[in-house]
Amino acid sequence: MARRKGFTLIELITVLAITAILMAIIFIPVVQGFNLTRAAQGFADAQDKARSLIARLERELQNAAAVRDNSASRGACTVVVPGKDGTAVATDLPFTKLDAYKPSEGDPTRGPSGAFINPDTGKEDPTLQAPKGQPNFPAASGMSMTRYFVGLHSPVSTGAGGQPVAPGVYNNPYDGLLMSLNASRDNLYVLYRAEVQVKVWRNGQYVVNTDLFQDANNDGQADDIDDPAFFTLLPGVDANYANGSLTAQGQAKGLRILNWLKKARVVTEVSRYDMVQAVYDRRTRAVYYVNNVPQLVPLVRFQPTRVTSEPAAGTTAVRTGEETNNALKVGPETFTTQYGAWSSLLTRTWPSIWPATFAANGARAGDQRARWGSDPNDPTPAYIVGRTWNNGGADVFSLFYYDPATMADDMNDGLEIFNVTRCLDIRRLPRPDVNAGGYVYPFAFTDSVNAATLNGNVGARLNFVPAVPDTRNGKLLSSFDSREVGTDQTLPYEYRVPSWGQQSAAGQPFDLRTGVRVSPYNGGAAQDYTPNNDPDVGTGVWTDPIFQPVNRRFNKLWNDFPTLLPGLDRAQYVKRFIDLRVCPQPDGTPSVLDPASGIGRAFVTPGSETVIGPDQRPGPNFGRYVRYSRVSQRPVGPNQYLINYVDQPEPDYSLVFAGQSIIGNPYDPLTPVPQTPVQALIQPQFRAGYVELNSRFGEPIPSGYSDSSGFHPTGNIFVTYRFQYTEPNDVIAVDYDSTQVMEVSLTIRNYPQTQNLPNPPSITVKGSAAVRNFVR
Repeated sequence: MARRKGFTLIELITVLAITAILMAIIFIPVVQGFNLTRAAQGFADAQDKARSLIARLERELQNAAAVRDNSASRGACTVVVPGKDGTAVATDLPFTKLDAYKPSEGDPTRGPSGAFINPDTGKEDPTLQAPKGQPNFPAASGMSMTRYFVGLHSPVSTGAGGQPVAPGVYNNPYDGLLMSLNASRDNLYVLYRAEVQVKVWRNGQYVVNTDLFQDANNDGQADDIDDPAFFTLLPGVDANYANGSLTAQGQAKGLRILNWLKKARVVTEVSRYDMVQAVYDRRTRAVYYVNNVPQLVPLVRFQPTRVTSEPAAGTTAVRTGEETNNALKVGPETFTTQYGAWSSLLTRTWPSIWPATFAANGARAGDQRARWGSDPNDPTPAYIVGRTWNNGGADVFSLFYYDPATMADDMNDGLEIFNVTRCLDIRRLPRPDVNAGGYVYPFAFTDSVNAATLNGNVGARLNFVPAVPDTRNGKLLSSFDSREVGTDQTLPYEYRVPSWGQQSAAGQPFDLRTGVRVSPYNGGAAQDYTPNNDPDVGTGVWTDPIFQPVNRRFNKLWNDFPTLLPGLDRAQYVKRFIDLRVCPQPDGTPSVLDPASGIGRAFVTPGSETVIGPDQRPGPNFGRYVRYSRVSQRPVGPNQYLINYVDQPEPDYSLVFAGQSIIGNPYDPLTPVPQTPVQALIQPQFRAGYVELNSRFGEPIPSGYSDSSGFHPTGNIFVTYRFQYTEPNDVIAVDYDSTQVMEVSLTIRNYPQTQNLPNPPSITVKGSAAVRNFVR
């Protein structure tokens, strides 16, 4: 039998099969190991990139001289992605843009040719776009602005001469969510950092940098500095994505985008990194759409710190050395939170309880109110909510009266009682307001304050505690200037030093502040009588108009007091005084302290008043206007006054003033002031707005002064003050976003170079930075 010299086919196939199995056993783990190594490298790279980028962001924000407010659309970036039907759609990603101004670096010194001078060489350097040098301290905002923003890696395609010809199209060939897997080059959304100058020096002046921004109104302001689509060609407006063409507007924007690309640098990676994530079902990998727009999550957020229901701390209203009677009833004028730079504001005010009844042996006007919610008979008391709502297409911040017993949701229900936005807008209006046809008052009961609601709802009236937010400094201001109250559009309110000699058509001194006469004015001589020489004290009654000036009323009461209120010491009760409750505004509008207004909470803000009247001290200035000084104890001397900021503890009038006529319930702050001796002459000494003057018997307040040219009437005592409605037990809680502390959340997704790992490795890093300053 012949000897075989080779292998049979079966043997060869067997060997090959065994070899293939061995190779698979050996190489598959090796390949998987490479894939895992690649994934680990991608994860490590993403982690390193995220941490270093967060550290850089924190450092730049902390060192910035100012950070621009990025709430609402100011901090959004527009992205264009495929819709559900495959067409290009635009959507805004909030908190994906942040602007920070660098500190000023050296003086903006320019040479003869207009270029900045390089401090290193001492010569003009045309390549410098901003001053070069060390930061100035204290640091002020410089000319350079650093912007971080999310944008497409290739937002526009260029043609001959570098001109924009077509929009860039988003392409994510890796995850197969918004589009199918493909072999085309990716074009993902990346994070940019650009250092730019909003204004540049041209033709001898600073103008808007039109290479990057628009100044359509030629007013020196960058119109599109807050435009979310500044780096995006909008479908149908700037570009036709179906045929890849640009409109005329799109070509102009395309040039600006190309200029941005020259200034910007990608701070993530140029490939395989995506800064947007579609929201999808992990089981079916189906993307969620609203109509035709996919729901996207930005993987970077420059977001203000959110503070929820922070109790605002009330500031001390009365300081040491400025004590006042019944100070325990004085409420805070200002409420402050930990952070400022508010946005997305919501306030809730829980007013102290208004007593159900007032009586001599019960609750009185001078008592401190109990804390909200302390009444067991009222488990769901009403409160005040401040929120933003849409009024004819404009966002308006208003205060609403909310009653849980009849209303379901304090975010949507309630009765509007105070339009804060309207009040602030009026304060900024020129005088007169041509749109309103005349002068408008910020605290007008016919404009910003809803008088109909307050008069028609007892709960809203008794819980009216208005406060105006100071969003920049993180405060709520609860006081208002008395000169802001009025309705007559022909009489302006102004903050000005009055012209003391100016006379109205009726011959009376004209001023825009609450004023009362001290003596009658007969056009030629002073009538500064005392009770001993006043010729009219023996006629008429004290309510006659002739006795309403301060001196004449004092004289009449001194003469009639033994008969009017027998048994009482007239030296204790007869005073020269002003009752601000019954002193109307210059246009005739009732005082906010007037009980007839129906709002009994109002009182004078301590230390806010200004009292100006004729100089009572002998000398060359006698009779001329001076500012009086406040005292806290009697007796009140010349050029002095004593004032009740809040209601004081009252006596039992039925015992002290037995037999005298008392109308209604005198202890209720809402009881109008009738013309009875007790309530019009005695009770004011215990109520807010009482201003007591020098009441010495033979020292009438002068009504003018004399010089070589004759007698010059001054005649009035003018009082201005701020008023508020808050009490010590009022509580205000604030919800807000604060750009004073910026939170940065950054997620880096790195698509590995393998299709065997469908989910890219990602790393999320968070950081925060305290902002030194911010710009609204």
